[in-house]
Amino acid sequence: MIVLHLANRSLWDMTDISDAELQAITTVSEAATKTGLAGAHGDELTPKGSFLKLIGADDASPVNSLGIISVADYTATVQTWQIKQRPPGGGDPTDRLSTLIETGQALYVGRIARMKLGIEGTLAINSPGLPSVPTPTASASARKIKMN
Repeated sequence: MIVLHLANRSLWDMTDISDAELQAITTVSEAATKTGLAGAHGDELTPKGSFLKLIGADDASPVNSLGIISVADYTATVQTWQIKQRPPGGGDPTDRLSTLIETGQALYVGRIARMKLGIEGTLAINSPGLPSVPTPTASASARKIKMN
């Protein structure tokens, strides 16, 4: 397990956040930057700008306000996300669906918001750990079944 952890260090960093990093994030924009969404508020041609417009946030919108939205409602909204892109030859921008990575980054913004409110814990807290294996026990009331 340790080898896997070290081999996927950047993936691990993306999916977990330290307490210090969490405390430093105060706005939705900062959370979006932490997840890797590129761009700027107001620029709908970038993933970050398009995402902030989708959820109605600006650079000063508190991340806590996003944390109280239900996971189902938030996920449904993110799944409708389309990003404007300019065609290669120029012209009017067209919409494209967000990529899986962009969708994951947007969902992670919601997770950060829920973690800020204490609604959701870090991966270390949420990890189920190793499953327990039931041990057979002798029972006085055990019945014997004869199979023919």
